[in-house]
Amino acid sequence: MKKWMLFLAFLMTAALLASGCVSAPQAETEAPATAAAAEPSQEPTREAAPEPTDEPVPEATADPANYVPGTRTETTYESQWLGLRYTLAEDQVMSTDEEIAANMQVGAEVLSGDAGTIELAELQTVYEMMAVSPTTGKNISIIAEIPALKNMTAAQYVQVLQQQLPAMLGSEETPVEIEEPFQTELLGEVYDAVEYRIEVYGMTVYGRYMIRRQGDRFAEIVLTVLDEAEFESLLEGFEPLA
Repeated sequence: MKKWMLFLAFLMTAALLASGCVSAPQAETEAPATAAAAEPSQEPTREAAPEPTDEPVPEATADPANYVPGTRTETTYESQWLGLRYTLAEDQVMSTDEEIAANMQVGAEVLSGDAGTIELAELQTVYEMMAVSPTTGKNISIIAEIPALKNMTAAQYVQVLQQQLPAMLGSEETPVEIEEPFQTELLGEVYDAVEYRIEVYGMTVYGRYMIRRQGDRFAEIVLTVLDEAEFESLLEGFEPLA
């Protein structure tokens, strides 16, 4: 049991460690071509990331008013900002304000109330929701992050993740295998994504970061599972917000 609890702690740490740590690409990159919007679908599709082009990087919205923190219950998460709802499966548990605040290193009072919402919107990185299955270890987090560089694109963010994840999650004894970046669709929105795998406590952990630009922030969906097939089962909890 102690080993399993340590393993669960690693899974949650792996899901959250990279958020807020990305600063700038280590080498100059050009903005990727904007992917055409696909028809809405709850099942994500996967395609290779587009080749960089000379198109200019669009400026981020300066007004933070476009971001409104989402709301959580014990079983659901809703975001007007992202236009979606997430419903937990029966084996998942939603993290509380106090647990999320501990990861954000802010007071729990910041996560509730009108005055708190204003403070929350001013933070660079906000953990919107975190949910984990105590029995299988699969977990999902949704994060809103103000980029360190105003005009940074989601594709550039993912490229930096690809470079930084091995050092943040792995070691010489437990190396991290990083896949090539790709694009995937969720509810009609295109996300730049990257996946990794690592052997920990005798088990293989699979992780996926899905990033898209929404106004002046990045919307980040972070998944960690013990079976690659669980990525799709986790994403089944999403639906458009009516």
